[in-house]
Amino acid sequence: MKQILLTLCLLISFNISSQDKGKFFKSIYDELFKYSTVYVAGDMQNPKENAPDYFVRPGEDGGLYSIPQVVDGTVYHEFDYRYGIGVRKLARYDYEVKGAQYYDGTENNVGLSATNSPVKGLEYVFHWEKERERDELYDNHRYFLKHSGKYHMVKLESRKQGKVNFDYK
Repeated sequence: MKQILLTLCLLISFNISSQDKGKFFKSIYDELFKYSTVYVAGDMQNPKENAPDYFVRPGEDGGLYSIPQVVDGTVYHEFDYRYGIGVRKLARYDYEVKGAQYYDGTENNVGLSATNSPVKGLEYVFHWEKERERDELYDNHRYFLKHSGKYHMVKLESRKQGKVNFDYK
């Protein structure tokens, strides 16, 4: 994370003059936070049920005619959940249509996988989430940073999905 922030600071250059201190902070806001979104996301659902698993055990005295005991061996899991927090600033191409007034996490943004950018400047996604599925806990993240100019484009990305053991840098 420190490397990503250091790279972010190196990619952005600002002109500082002693008379225009207010313009300095406005340029930081315009470059970094204008049109960005801070979000919190969450999801909770019932776990996938296992097939019932019963077995029969001999009775208490172990005799041939004693009443057998039926034991439920089915594994029951607690509810599954996923919650995350992040900040993002992504540009859309002209042909992309925003489906709703909000993002619900099922979208496929072309800007995250495209080799170029519809706008010049900085685009980023910093997302962290915690997930539980079938009583196993996972920490997931996605850090994406792209800066494009007239003659250059730099893209850095790190992504981890613990549930499927996916770790990409």
